[in-house]
Amino acid sequence: MNCLFVFNNSPLSPNYSGGASRCLGSFLALSKLGIGLNVVRLLEERVAQRVLTYEAEQHDETALIRGKTQSWADVVYSQPDRPRTRLDIIRKAALDPVGLAFPEVASLGPEFRETCGRIGPDFIWAEWTLCATLTYTSDLKVPWVYSHHDWIYRIYQVRRNASSQPLYFTDRILSSTMRRVETQAVKRSTVVVTGSATEAAELDQIASLPARIIPTTYTPGPHVQGSRRANQPVRIIHLGGLTTTANHLGLTAYLRDVHQPLMQRCEDLRDRPQLFVVGEAKNAKEALLAQLRSVGATLTGPVYDLGTILRPFDIAIIPYEFDTGTRTKLPLLFNHAQVVVTTQAAVAGSAEVMSGGNCVVLPSLCDFPDALAALADDPTERERIGRKARETFERCFTVDSQLNLFDDMVSKVV
Repeated sequence: MNCLFVFNNSPLSPNYSGGASRCLGSFLALSKLGIGLNVVRLLEERVAQRVLTYEAEQHDETALIRGKTQSWADVVYSQPDRPRTRLDIIRKAALDPVGLAFPEVASLGPEFRETCGRIGPDFIWAEWTLCATLTYTSDLKVPWVYSHHDWIYRIYQVRRNASSQPLYFTDRILSSTMRRVETQAVKRSTVVVTGSATEAAELDQIASLPARIIPTTYTPGPHVQGSRRANQPVRIIHLGGLTTTANHLGLTAYLRDVHQPLMQRCEDLRDRPQLFVVGEAKNAKEALLAQLRSVGATLTGPVYDLGTILRPFDIAIIPYEFDTGTRTKLPLLFNHAQVVVTTQAAVAGSAEVMSGGNCVVLPSLCDFPDALAALADDPTERERIGRKARETFERCFTVDSQLNLFDDMVSKVV
């Protein structure tokens, strides 16, 4: 059985980004099922060199991935400009909604259709919205899976609101057009898969078949020995590149509402918590970087072997306050026996979380200072939660643990 596997703007890697991890998990599961994988990767020209440089630096990982494919093609494209005037935006939304929402699709279509005709796949696996839109507009008469990460229109709205910019009339037109196109992609797919239970409920109202929930999967890290103890002082870890919407907004909110009250509560501790920010900060906003420097945060930059920085039983925060998709970092943190402290909104779609069991889920950021201070002063509790997190990872977040779900889905698609 042959599959055309389509994804965009990342390597297939567990440590590049959450989206890349999600794509890699699907790729490895399909490979493990013995499906022939023909990869088409769409690379916007502004990010292409960064992705290719990463792959060159991680050459062993790259070679291992390429060795699991029958073919691999990179398609580099430029991002066309959207119309700027109100009249042109309204006209485009009415006559060519795909062209307004995802203008690159028009130029990518001919080569994609030619590739599909040459390969003759039994089914297509399309990761995220651009690839799904490209697939459904190409009208290929081939069954296909839409691997849904999040709603682009919703992310767009969150970004605008967070920047204190009003949604102008043209912004509302663009947002509603994105929603129309994304909805159409869901309707036209054979089946949709998501890692979020809340988004699955939304997708079920649109899709022709019930959405499948498959969490993001990772390769297990080293086993946590029974003799391992929590380190002091504890590290408070924020994981993820600082240009991603959830990471930027979450960390900004943490610095605004949590860090100073937390430090005040920890004044009497012998070992005060240390803030570590792990991930790409190169293009982060200067205001955020200045705040991080002012509180003495350690910015590690990208770390490709997370075992060197994520010590078991340290605290990992997810201070995001919106339910906008799959929390891909949650299983990664569980893999490393981190004590995850998060908001209810951030993990609303993650059925695997058990507050007080494998993590700490709080109503809002206002509850973070007290909870973090208590954990900082209680290594025994951190060890208990961290071990439960690792147990959850091994049960729910490995490729092998989800392989039967992939197998069942593919058998119903083809």
